[in-house]
Amino acid sequence: MIAEVLRQKLAADSTVTGDLATYDFATGSAEAPAIFTTPLPEDVKVPAIYISPGTAVDFACRKKRGAEVTCDVDVFDDNLQNHTRLARLAQNVWDCLDRAALESLLDAEGYDFYGCWATMPRDITSPGAFPTRLVECTVRVLKQEERQ
Repeated sequence: MIAEVLRQKLAADSTVTGDLATYDFATGSAEAPAIFTTPLPEDVKVPAIYISPGTAVDFACRKKRGAEVTCDVDVFDDNLQNHTRLARLAQNVWDCLDRAALESLLDAEGYDFYGCWATMPRDITSPGAFPTRLVECTVRVLKQEERQ
């Protein structure tokens, strides 16, 4: 759920989508920005983003149950490009997600938004040896119904 909310937030930001490749998700509509919540398909072009859910821990606040969920946002590019494009795209991802307003996206899921924090992008080694920058996100949500 949180990975999909982050995907929607990134897909709505033109500073992020302007640098991304597009992909045919076979939805019957035009190609969309290459932002995935499942592992990247082999035929995807880069730059692309993969959002993977991490850990989740419970927390409570005023008789409401909640969760603190982490997600990794991997920003991929290819070895043929200089790393300036990758650095700019990863910085735009961080700008979009750090302290992001996710209230309207989470409200539809039955949760109240409690905060979103992102770490500055850092270089990592991806399994396919693509240049990759990682932005780690933490989102806190509270369930809208009260606990008994």
